[in-house]
Amino acid sequence: FGSSVRASSVTRDPAGMTINGMVGKQLFLSPCSSRAQRRHSARAAAAVFFAIAALVALVAVLPSLHPSGFVSVQGTLSRGDVVAQHASHSVYYSNADVERLKARRKESRQELRDWESRGLMGPKIVPAEYDKLPSIDDLYNRTFSGNAAKDPIGGRKRYTYLVLFKLDPTSKGPEKLKALLVDYVRFFKTKMSCKDIKIKKKKSPIDGANVVTLEYPMKEYGPMARGQSVKQKQEKAIMFEIKITAPVQAGEYIAKKFYNDHMMLRFMVLGHTRRFGHANEDNELFL
Repeated sequence: FGSSVRASSVTRDPAGMTINGMVGKQLFLSPCSSRAQRRHSARAAAAVFFAIAALVALVAVLPSLHPSGFVSVQGTLSRGDVVAQHASHSVYYSNADVERLKARRKESRQELRDWESRGLMGPKIVPAEYDKLPSIDDLYNRTFSGNAAKDPIGGRKRYTYLVLFKLDPTSKGPEKLKALLVDYVRFFKTKMSCKDIKIKKKKSPIDGANVVTLEYPMKEYGPMARGQSVKQKQEKAIMFEIKITAPVQAGEYIAKKFYNDHMMLRFMVLGHTRRFGHANEDNELFL
């Protein structure tokens, strides 16, 4: 465009004119260049206008395509909008499912409130006097002598034994069974260092009778007598529930005594203690 410049050294002055360094002639820009700039500006303005128009059309059409029928143009959805979108208009849940989930959430919140209220209204534990407690070495090296009256408090767990004694018509009946239970109580107290011993006779869980009818014939525990080759099978038994707090190591010796008893058919033990920090456990902190 315009006059050609044959010099290699070309500069531009502050007024926007090109100057030939060798000849010193001033060369102005051609009118064609300004016309091209105006044409480019018009095209850019048209592109921006069409982009804005497309964005407005998209915002107008999008609510009809959205599942919930509403899209917030003010930013993020509010909590109510999210619930409406995921619960009442979800394609994966029916109306019955939505109502069931709402009811379950309501029940969970109510259970949490009840649990918190019980915790606030429950009994408060008095802070322990740590100076009166035994040392940590004493706790880890503690041994039980077997006599519950002499052994210190602490370290015992709660157990429940369900025991089946055989019903022997040839024996003295209740008198012999009572003497056997008294012997077990003495064994628990003086040999196993057990406390809180409670023995209760239980009825049959099948029909509520005083005598339990066994599911299949069972043989008694204990070694066979000299000259005996076969143990007799029993079809009826009497069930007792024995609740004790005993040292952890006592279970092995109690089971050994049960297995040597000729009056015993079966027994089952249930452990209840999981943590000594709970109330009513054998813990020095609760003294």
